Amino acid sequence: MLSYVDSPLTVAAGRTGGPAPGERASAAAGVWPDAPASQAWYEQLRDPRWTLAVAEGADPEAPAGRHAAWLGVCTLADSADARGPGVLADLGGALRDRLGLRPGGWVLVRPDGYLAARGGRFTAAALERALSPAGLRVPAGVA
Repeated sequence: MLSYVDSPLTVAAGRTGGPAPGERASAAAGVWPDAPASQAWYEQLRDPRWTLAVAEGADPEAPAGRHAAWLGVCTLADSADARGPGVLADLGGALRDRLGLRPGGWVLVRPDGYLAARGGRFTAAALERALSPAGLRVPAGVA
């Protein structure tokens, strides 16, 4: 299987389940490809921008609004009525489990569909560290 775990665009992370940085993000949906959450994840990954996917409990509102030109943000939640940008309903949490996302966790997916980075708690500093290998910056004041 092709992977980019040693790519300069990949930020290493401890193994938490789900695809590791440098592996295909779509692999998380492969177990149940016809499930609604899997179909929505495939659709999200067709977006040519970077994708920041967060589990319910994270607050990516500022990056979602300020960087919409190059960053697509989705919130994986138990219900389509959840709070957050781009809510992707993941009833029962199967997709979050396959992505290795816990409450407040996040993954950053490159435009080519490979994971760039992941973390246990979303913060602006974590996003900044994840984007820096690609030469992208989050402006000061972004929460």
